Amino acid sequence: MASLYSAAHLRQETSIFAIGLQCNANGSKKWDELQAANDWDSCVAMVRAQVAEGAHAFGACTAFVGRDELPAMWEVIPRFTCSANAALFNDSTETNVTEGTLKLHGGKPMINPMNCNEGARAASDCMILAPTLRRSRDRANH
Repeated sequence: MASLYSAAHLRQETSIFAIGLQCNANGSKKWDELQAANDWDSCVAMVRAQVAEGAHAFGACTAFVGRDELPAMWEVIPRFTCSANAALFNDSTETNVTEGTLKLHGGKPMINPMNCNEGARAASDCMILAPTLRRSRDRANH
């Protein structure tokens, strides 16, 4: 995995690859309140704090019932990419959001594989992302 500025090897000397998961609207009341208030600077501060505490990557999920996830991801992902020196762990369950995130992020993010285990439809949606990943990798290699 990689951010715009550095790589994070999946095998760590400590044998633990730490992913900060505080930036998840479904699991963090503070994160949900910050994004609902459009307080993007405080959202970035949350990511930076996780990295300072030793996270090799940080999760991002802006999904919340009754709210469109994509506009919030458009706000946070570019800010995170330029402000946090860690790799992104995309935790969206929506294919269009995951694809949009891949286009916004300047590194090599991880996609939550659990989101591809929701049956045949979800698995086929995850396969749709493969060309996006290949195009991103091909651009990086040239």
